[in-house]
Amino acid sequence: MAKLNESKKNERALKNSEDEAARLCEQWRQKAMAAERTTKSAQALQNTIDHLEHRLEIANTEKLDAQEQLFNIQSERSPFDFGLPKIQVPPAFSQESTNVRIYF
Repeated sequence: MAKLNESKKNERALKNSEDEAARLCEQWRQKAMAAERTTKSAQALQNTIDHLEHRLEIANTEKLDAQEQLFNIQSERSPFDFGLPKIQVPPAFSQESTNVRIYF
């Protein structure tokens, strides 16, 4: 009879241990699912940020193009007119003021 009682006691301990392990397993599974949802949410937010940055870049490019076109209209120029820029040397750097002589 003592062996039977001992066996039932061991069986209850094993059953409690199994229930505890199942409960812990379920908790960890729920935590893993929550972490996975958080990761997916973070990735979705990053995709949204990337998309908005791309749209902003396109909008900025279109704005720059519009400003350039407005400048060309106001200055009555064609975007294909190429004029050489005039180099303006300040008087402080002229040959007379620095006493530099250039020999050719």
